[in-house]
Amino acid sequence: MRFTCSLLCLALVAVLGVPIQAVESVGDIQFSLFGGDAFLSPGFTFASGEFGLFEDAGGDMGTVSGQIRKSTTFGYYDYQIRGGSISLTPCELLADQSYSAGGLNPDIAKGIFSGGAVVLTITGAVTTPGAASVIIPDTTLLVAEVTADFVAHEEEGFPPNVIDAQLTLNVIGGTLWDGDILNIYPQIVADITLLNCSQPSGQGSNVANFQDDISYNLSSVQIYPVPEPLTAMLLVCGLLAVKRRR
Repeated sequence: MRFTCSLLCLALVAVLGVPIQAVESVGDIQFSLFGGDAFLSPGFTFASGEFGLFEDAGGDMGTVSGQIRKSTTFGYYDYQIRGGSISLTPCELLADQSYSAGGLNPDIAKGIFSGGAVVLTITGAVTTPGAASVIIPDTTLLVAEVTADFVAHEEEGFPPNVIDAQLTLNVIGGTLWDGDILNIYPQIVADITLLNCSQPSGQGSNVANFQDDISYNLSSVQIYPVPEPLTAMLLVCGLLAVKRRR
């Protein structure tokens, strides 16, 4: 069985031209910065709004704005992102299913947002921990398009005033897309968490719906690559080979 799997892996590499690269693959990216501006703006009608994200360390190399872990590393991050920024094109609110809006769901606030023409962009410099050495100078690290509509919500029973959203994206640019040091798979998932959210316009400190402005003072974005089927198969074969050597 192991011999057959090894032959299959070699055949896939030879026939499909899958390169054996020295470039390191990205295991996950974590980006977090303090904010303060409203990320949700009311629309021209009662039922519309926008979900977006913009944080910027202004190129300050003394500010650690994120971390990058290699796919072969477990338990710690290999690199830091310094002086970076993250932005998400404002997304249109398609439907407000919040409890206060008559939604029959356990969520305090729930909105469905359009993923059309929405882009996530991350910039910054990549360094080793403590900025001992610069791996990638300040540049655009990642540009990715959202591939589907998504849900943002504050769940009942979880810490209050926390909004979560999960987006699926295709990577279309940036140094982590076509660089010769670190590369990321073309399909990714981004988990966006907004903490200490509030609705100053009549809602007090609670988030009741997605029809009014919402402010936050901390955002955290976790990005996970989604391996392609062929790559996943090759990874399995590699793990079998390592196990066999042991």
